[in-house]
Amino acid sequence: MPPIRNCAIAFAVVVSIFVAAGSAGAATVYNNIPSPLGGNYPSVSYEATQTAEFGGLVELASGDRTNPVVTVTMSSWGCQSGGSTTGNCVTTPGAVFTLPITLNIYAVNADDSVGDLLASDTQTFKIPYRPSEDDTNCSGGRWYDSAENHCYNGFAHNISWDLGGRTLTLPDKVIVSVMYDTTHYGYQPIGEAAPCYSKSGGCGYNSLNVAVVPNSPFVGIDPLPNAAYTSSTWSGAYNDGGSALGIFRLDPVGWTGLRPAIRIETYPLQTGPAGTDGSSCTVADNGDGSKTISCSDGTAVTVSDGTNGATPAVTVARPNTKIVRAKIRAAKHKATFAFKGSGGTGRLIFQCRLDGKKFKSCRSGKTYRHLKRGKHVFRVRARGSNGKFDLTPASKKFKI
Repeated sequence: MPPIRNCAIAFAVVVSIFVAAGSAGAATVYNNIPSPLGGNYPSVSYEATQTAEFGGLVELASGDRTNPVVTVTMSSWGCQSGGSTTGNCVTTPGAVFTLPITLNIYAVNADDSVGDLLASDTQTFKIPYRPSEDDTNCSGGRWYDSAENHCYNGFAHNISWDLGGRTLTLPDKVIVSVMYDTTHYGYQPIGEAAPCYSKSGGCGYNSLNVAVVPNSPFVGIDPLPNAAYTSSTWSGAYNDGGSALGIFRLDPVGWTGLRPAIRIETYPLQTGPAGTDGSSCTVADNGDGSKTISCSDGTAVTVSDGTNGATPAVTVARPNTKIVRAKIRAAKHKATFAFKGSGGTGRLIFQCRLDGKKFKSCRSGKTYRHLKRGKHVFRVRARGSNGKFDLTPASKKFKI
């Protein structure tokens, strides 16, 4: 079992929900987040488990499939100063740190593997530090939740992404994941140069986790109750042995009772917009995934509403990477790799990685010398000018 941090009053991050039709007709199509949010929950620590992305497969209940708002429960273990388990944890009430966090929504293939990226949205959230330790009611540097008469290390709270107004139509099953960087891990690690790294308490994002809840969904279906989806560079983060690292993929076993905490609410497409002079309008379905809006002021427009299939809310241009040649000289303890990239945006650059080391900038023809005897794995990923990486690096196993 991957390390799960067991053991917060709710801290809701309020988002401005833009939905063309307003709040009327909202539907909750998946939800396994308890309400009210109680205490803290087991959670997956990204820094501790070398994780970049984590999530789960959900099957939606009946309701609209457009304009989704997705909520995920997080667990914050960081103190404003001091440590959550080392003592002297002090947090000013209401203190927060900020962090860009990305929500990804993927299609799922027939074999439950990760399909096409349907939507991606990054928001900078204000993340609460956990409360100060209460040495009167608790031991071990924990804080006291008076509402539950219980002591906790972490602090549970919800964050939400509004994907309304982006012509996104969800299929019945989607993989929902959360992606962010920490000091040493993630697709683009922040590094030790950040000012918070040397301060008491360190960087709050190194103690930020995604919560997993033990209950079955209140709305919708959990198609794979024993599985999760993970991208980690540490084999111990997986229950299946972790043979494929650094790739967001299905981990099919060992997650029973530990479902990523997710809620998805959807809103109908606009059905009665006002004309340019405030006149009334009607909407006609053209039967081809488009609708024609005709108004009494004589204006008319035909729009695609995405009902003919899932449409990306955000155009995400990611490159693909391919190893075209590998020259292994075992006797000389040397290996050279040629590679190329396609797709993405603008001029591609590359990052290479050998075994468990970090990704570093490189060029095709990358050579490694003085290699130790044994098994090795070479990985390379392309990056476009928009900063988007290939999420499935090309890899080559070899032996010296």
